[in-house]
Amino acid sequence: MVKAVFLDRDGTLIADIPDLSKPIQVKVLPGVVQGLADLNVAGFRLWVVTNQSPVRWGLITVTQIIQIDKEVVHKIGGVLDGFSYCRHSPEQNCQCRKPKPGLILGIARDNGIDLQRSYMIGDRETDAMAGKAAGCKSILAWWDGGPSSVADYSATTFEAAVAWILRDSISSKEI
Repeated sequence: MVKAVFLDRDGTLIADIPDLSKPIQVKVLPGVVQGLADLNVAGFRLWVVTNQSPVRWGLITVTQIIQIDKEVVHKIGGVLDGFSYCRHSPEQNCQCRKPKPGLILGIARDNGIDLQRSYMIGDRETDAMAGKAAGCKSILAWWDGGPSSVADYSATTFEAAVAWILRDSISSKEI
């Protein structure tokens, strides 16, 4: 079984831009390129899990999301294993919309991922809750918020989140 880091997209990997609909709008956040490279070298599979209810509301198409994600991959150097989306609105009460763990559980099942050795990084409590519900350790990246009461760790930078994962994964292996 392999280990993974599940990543929220908007506000974690790229700037959270209202009405993001074009690849040209993609702005990778500081520390993300190096942080993902470090996780990749450490043997983590990297999966983006993101709520994209604007598809449900007709504000953006699946084709636009794919184009945006291709730009994300291009700008960060191609180290991501894949993307998984929830296209439902909150009212639909699906199992894949974070804070529920459906996206993470599906990726883990389909890719032989050991969730106890895996992590979730996101910028919202719902991201941390999804990771915890799936059995991962969760990191809340609170560059514009406050510390989390749900997450295992709160980081003020992406680099700090990655450093914590790398330290924790080594100390967990020793136990």
